[in-house]
Amino acid sequence: MPPHSSHLLQPLDVVPYSLLKRYYSDGISLLARSQVYHINKETFLPAFKAAFEKTFTLENVCAGFRTSSLDEKVKQLSKGAQQIAYKMVVVQEEIGRLEEAVNILTKHKTRKRQYISTEKTLTVGEISNLIAEKEGGRREDGETPAKRVRTQRRCGRCSEFGHNLRTCTVETETADNSNASE
Repeated sequence: MPPHSSHLLQPLDVVPYSLLKRYYSDGISLLARSQVYHINKETFLPAFKAAFEKTFTLENVCAGFRTSSLDEKVKQLSKGAQQIAYKMVVVQEEIGRLEEAVNILTKHKTRKRQYISTEKTLTVGEISNLIAEKEGGRREDGETPAKRVRTQRRCGRCSEFGHNLRTCTVETETADNSNASE
C-alpha cells in the first residue's frame, strides 16, 4: 500500500481485500494439504487468480462501498464542488465587470495624439491657428487666442470680494459683539 494512502484505500480493506486475503489463504492451505509447501510463480498465479475471481464480484464491491460509508463522502465532495462552481460564477461576473471598467478607463487615457507634419519650423501662434482650423474656427493673422482671466478671490466667511478670511470685518464685529455682551 502506498504511504499516506490508508485512509483512501480503507474502503477496499473492509470487504474486497479482506475477502481476497481469506480466499487466497484458503487456496494456499489447500496446496499445503496437498503436500505442496514451496510456492513459486506457477503455483502462485492460479491460486491468486481463483481467489481474485471469487472476491471481486459486483456484490462484494458494492458491499464494500456500503460498509465504508463512501456515499456520504461522495455527497460531501459533490456539495463542495457545487459551492466552488457557484463561487466561480460569481468571480467570473466580477471579473467581467472589472474588465469593462478597465476598458472604459483605458479608452479615456489612450487618446490619439495628433502630429502636425511640416518641413519648416512653426511658431506657437501658427500651431494654434492650425488646430483652430481643424476644429472649425479660424483666426486672423496676428489675432491671439483669448487668455484666461483669473477670477477675483472671495472671502471664505462672507463671500465678498476684496478681502480674505483673516482680514474679514465680519469676524471682528462678532468678536466685538461677544465682548459687549459680557
